[in-house]
Amino acid sequence: MAVVLSASLEDYMEAIFHIIREKKAVRASDIAARMGVSRPSVTGALQSLVKLELVHHQPYDVITFTKAGEKIAKQIAEKHAVLKEFFTDCLGVSESDAEVAACGMEHTLSQTILRRLVAFVERERGKGSVKQK
Repeated sequence: MAVVLSASLEDYMEAIFHIIREKKAVRASDIAARMGVSRPSVTGALQSLVKLELVHHQPYDVITFTKAGEKIAKQIAEKHAVLKEFFTDCLGVSESDAEVAACGMEHTLSQTILRRLVAFVERERGKGSVKQK
């Protein structure tokens, strides 16, 4: 059964993913600070993610992904990165505008469209139309 997350829960998953990458461990206060939300909001989201079996969390302890949670979080972060790269490198959109657009669109982009977008960006790189990273 595929897990369907709200845009808000996807944002929490992505924030957890990036904090773990940066700090190796994440606590609710880290998420609240990164997202600019209250601790009770984080607690509610974490409870939902625990019920969906995407994260492990006990009060006052670090938060970790389940295997399924890590896979989903990685997909969300990849969508965001690909969209942002497309907007900045292919369309010449500013970093800040690209960030806002990517954040909104990542929630609705299917894996099929993502794969095609990645292939397009790679083709454009081969033509020299896209900045090399």
